[in-house]
Amino acid sequence: MASKKRAKKRNAKKLERKEQRFEPAPTHASWGSFAVGAVGAALLGAGVYAQWLVDEPYGYGLSLVGVGAAGLLGGLWLGNQGLGPLHVGDAGIATEQGEELTRIPWCEIQSVSLSTDTLIVKTGDSTLSIALGEHPQGTSLIVKEIAKRLPARLKLSEAQRDALPKVSRRDGETRIVTELQVAGKRCAASSEIVTFEKDARLCPNCGELFARSHTPNECVTCAQPLGSAAVAI
Repeated sequence: MASKKRAKKRNAKKLERKEQRFEPAPTHASWGSFAVGAVGAALLGAGVYAQWLVDEPYGYGLSLVGVGAAGLLGGLWLGNQGLGPLHVGDAGIATEQGEELTRIPWCEIQSVSLSTDTLIVKTGDSTLSIALGEHPQGTSLIVKEIAKRLPARLKLSEAQRDALPKVSRRDGETRIVTELQVAGKRCAASSEIVTFEKDARLCPNCGELFARSHTPNECVTCAQPLGSAAVAI
């Protein structure tokens, strides 16, 4: 019995990670893409009718088909230019495309700034631009979380922060983060490659990755106390 208790103490605790999922809000661009697609679809239908569904085809039938098809494809293309659903929470930021999520852990974010009406999230090798009008609450939660976890990396003034919409944990759809891909990444303390997820430990504050055998007492990224506070995947 005593040996079992000691084994439990040696095992790192697992943390239930939560995040908020935000659907993009309708914008002028999204309404415009819908309008272009709708007009294109109508012209395409009229062209098909005028060219193939009447006894005597009209001379302009093929032209309507061409213009309508271009409008429909243009509307679809414009509709795909915006950012899809946005996830913000304990595991960082994630963008959703279909069934795939592209995650950015908090520890990889180098800066969060504001350019006119767009929130700019920069990592070491990429930039994520999020329109405030498209994700008003999602952008507010990103600013709120980075201010709490890595305040030095937030590049917004107090006035800019105060102008953002209010957001709470009740906004969006609450989800449990069930999968994090860490195998093959390097330990932030030793540069050792973490081969198996069971050998990984994460900082609960910024999500920095460490090998179980090289977990420091203090996170090398956010300086939060770590050691036994590190969590398993």
